[in-house]
Amino acid sequence: GELAHFMPRLKVVVCSSCSTVLPGMPARAQKYAENWLTENGVEIHFASRPTQKDLASLGLPSDTLMLDCTGVRIHCEFAKGLGCLDLTGQVRVDSSMRVLSADGPYEHIFAAGDCIKFASHMGPLPKEIGPAEACAEVAAANLLRAVSPTQEPPRELQATSRLVLCSLGPQDGVVMMNGYTVLRGWAAAKMKAWVEGTRMAQLRG
Repeated sequence: GELAHFMPRLKVVVCSSCSTVLPGMPARAQKYAENWLTENGVEIHFASRPTQKDLASLGLPSDTLMLDCTGVRIHCEFAKGLGCLDLTGQVRVDSSMRVLSADGPYEHIFAAGDCIKFASHMGPLPKEIGPAEACAEVAAANLLRAVSPTQEPPRELQATSRLVLCSLGPQDGVVMMNGYTVLRGWAAAKMKAWVEGTRMAQLRG
């Protein structure tokens, strides 16, 4: 969205192995985002994963800059010695973000981010900024507790509302909550900017 807005003369082609943009998001949000991209000159090819040699079939020069920028591949080999990885290579954690081995949790080792998988009632979390921030906050609080012991029990991650803010340039976007599209357009962009601004202010203290 930012490329299409700030560099309108740049030809942008998106190739996706999925059948829609924003997979996993509400259909209204997917359609809104797809329409915005095409109206702003972005060419989209679904069910497509071309390599550099396939550029000619898309009508693109062979020297076109190609960026592979989607998908999740976990690389946590550094943690193998902890005995905490599941079959997909993700780091198993409990609801306090403590890294789990077959013998139980490590009291002074925590993990957060896309590499984790809950081995408890929490179930899977979407790989989004909201859940990631919540996990990081719990991990940081419990890390401080580990180095400066108190009588307080470890903090645990609580289920929260799933809020997703997707920008389409600086003046447009989509806001989704718990699987529903709640805002589109200018209002969504302003809400995203407000959330980012207030969150950064909190982090700066």
